Amino acid sequence: MFKMPIVLRCKCVVIGDTFTGKTSIVKSLTGPPNSFSKTYNMTFGVEISSKIFRIANSGDDLVELYIYDFSGKPLYKDVVNSLVASNVSLIVGVFDVTNEDSFSNLQRSLADLMKQVKSVESVVGVIIGNKCDLNERRCISSHDGHQLSKRFKMRYFDCSAKEATGIDEAFQYLANTWYEMHQK
Repeated sequence: MFKMPIVLRCKCVVIGDTFTGKTSIVKSLTGPPNSFSKTYNMTFGVEISSKIFRIANSGDDLVELYIYDFSGKPLYKDVVNSLVASNVSLIVGVFDVTNEDSFSNLQRSLADLMKQVKSVESVVGVIIGNKCDLNERRCISSHDGHQLSKRFKMRYFDCSAKEATGIDEAFQYLANTWYEMHQK
């Protein structure tokens, strides 16, 4: 018997300080291969992208993520919080592994954001330590990233937007976990 594929759609918000590489991560995920730009282009407001993920061992079921890439400027914090309160299900927190302030600020942002969530159990999240290609300048360890992710019941991924490593795995994890939650 033929089973119609299921397509689940959900909102995914990407947060973190400016200069952490949020937009580069999203473009690496949704754009053409080798689309990393060496020129910094600040995001103003929000940029929305989408990506469809095939779910392994599900037949042909899919999860489509609508990815909200917010500016890291504090000005947009209230907008992010209200969007999350109004039904965002996936959170991606990004920090720069070469910048201690971005790590500390992400901790505060996640704590504030989780206060807005109606049910913590209904939110799936990942924390991405970006710029792992700059290992000689790294000041935040993978261990620190894992500890932060445990604190917020999320999963940690070391990534490099420049080298396009770890990004697909992080977002596939979100899609798979979201799918599993909706099959229960």
